[in-house]
Amino acid sequence: PFSSSSSSSSSFVATLNPLTGQLLSFEMVAYEVVYAATVPLFTGGHAHQVLMVVDSTLKVHAYPHKGEEGAEASRLLATKAGGLYFYLVDTSGRTIRGYSVAGEQGALEADEAWTVAFAEGEDMTSMAPHASDQAVKSAGRVLGNRAILLKYLNANLLAVATETLPGAGSKAGGSREGSIRIYLIDTVVGAIIHSVVHKDAHGPVHVVQAENVVVYSYWNNKKQRHEVSVLELYDNTPHDISSAAQMLAVRDRALAGGGGNSSRATFSSWRMDKPRVLAQTYIMPAGIKALSVTQSMHGITSKAILAALSTGSLLAIDKKFLDPRRPVGRPTPEDQEEGLVPYNPYLPIPATNVLSYHHTIVGLHGMAVAPARIESTCSVVAFGVDLFYSRVAPAKAYDCLGEDFNYPSLILAVVGLAFASYGITWFSGQREVSQAWK
Repeated sequence: PFSSSSSSSSSFVATLNPLTGQLLSFEMVAYEVVYAATVPLFTGGHAHQVLMVVDSTLKVHAYPHKGEEGAEASRLLATKAGGLYFYLVDTSGRTIRGYSVAGEQGALEADEAWTVAFAEGEDMTSMAPHASDQAVKSAGRVLGNRAILLKYLNANLLAVATETLPGAGSKAGGSREGSIRIYLIDTVVGAIIHSVVHKDAHGPVHVVQAENVVVYSYWNNKKQRHEVSVLELYDNTPHDISSAAQMLAVRDRALAGGGGNSSRATFSSWRMDKPRVLAQTYIMPAGIKALSVTQSMHGITSKAILAALSTGSLLAIDKKFLDPRRPVGRPTPEDQEEGLVPYNPYLPIPATNVLSYHHTIVGLHGMAVAPARIESTCSVVAFGVDLFYSRVAPAKAYDCLGEDFNYPSLILAVVGLAFASYGITWFSGQREVSQAWK
């Protein structure tokens, strides 16, 4: 289901078959829709998908809304009141407002919980919410010394990029040459978890977020070059975890409310500490029009950053090159054990990583990514004037047989083992019979 608002005070709610595009239902509603989202609800061992719709007066509606099915949807949504949060972005007013759903069945409303207002002259240019349906391989990162860095995994994190144009810096508290700012905002409590500023820089800014990683691109006006920066967020523990006992100690402290994030049994934005942020910047030889990240069914496969280049090419950047922990200078044995690549300010563009090969995707300005049924592979569609589809395997197709695999040898080996097994069984049976007659 989806809803769409228009310039008038009415909207519509329609249901489509996602496989065929067939219109299943269509209904006009007498209010303007400002927000809509599906809310997964679990009751009695069954999963339900309820469409939550918020109108311009901040009243909350549940769909379906007719008959017994509508009453059940309204009841299920009311059971989650007080635990549902969402945010609305006002680009003209330079504000982001967060709301919480409250009330009883049939009378749900959205109450304003927080507001983040940006300075005059500071315009929001891009944002990237945390993908709630993205599978996470592990909650920690194993270092070369066998210690563990716990990832800061916050499903409510929103990355916002703002730009201050030249001449407006004095109003926004930035430089006269203009600047780019990145804010990491918790959308439940409205807290700014982290912020970073790049002076004498301007857009376009493209942001992507995956697990505990935020990657964004911009133009460095001072150096006259495209740059890509990466932020990695980790749990702000006082020391690295190197044993199971320390892991249990962190967990116990977190459950007691004394800090810690990733190991807490019940996640809560109200008790989250600020993370430890690692950052690094790299030089990009070409401009970027869009950023995305690969996805896999279970999150086991390592990720790659997908970049739509200004040259009309689609590039897959190995995450190991966008690692803020890349050592500057000669790597230590621990760095080598961890597999860290020595720092180089220039990001390489190997021809084998260009997914579009020698083709130019005309008007390239975006892409859509979805996991495939095979864990090692994901599907990506780049769109513009042209459409381009490709499969991406960041860690190679480790769960597929290669094209040069020797199938005849495999078949002969299986058949030979089957005959050998049958022969051994027959001779063993004959021997037992002979011994029984003696």
